[in-house]
Amino acid sequence: MRTGVVLSIIVAVLAVVFAAENARPVEVSFLKWSFTGSLALVMILTFIAGMLAAFLASLPGLIRTRLELSKLRKAAGKGPGKE
Repeated sequence: MRTGVVLSIIVAVLAVVFAAENARPVEVSFLKWSFTGSLALVMILTFIAGMLAAFLASLPGLIRTRLELSKLRKAAGKGPGKE
């Protein structure tokens, strides 16, 4: 528990330092959309967009695996929780 709290505080402090050191404004343009914000904000939004893209790319495989596992459990005569 204490280790988790300490690690959370360290990550929060590093995020604040990162944001403070990268506060200069940058302009991002995409098609007809334009956005001006701090470099830290743009980098964080890009990171979140990458995480979302990776999750969406892995979603079909996750669904396929769960469906296959469900079929195998049903074929073995064991439903969820029936062991």
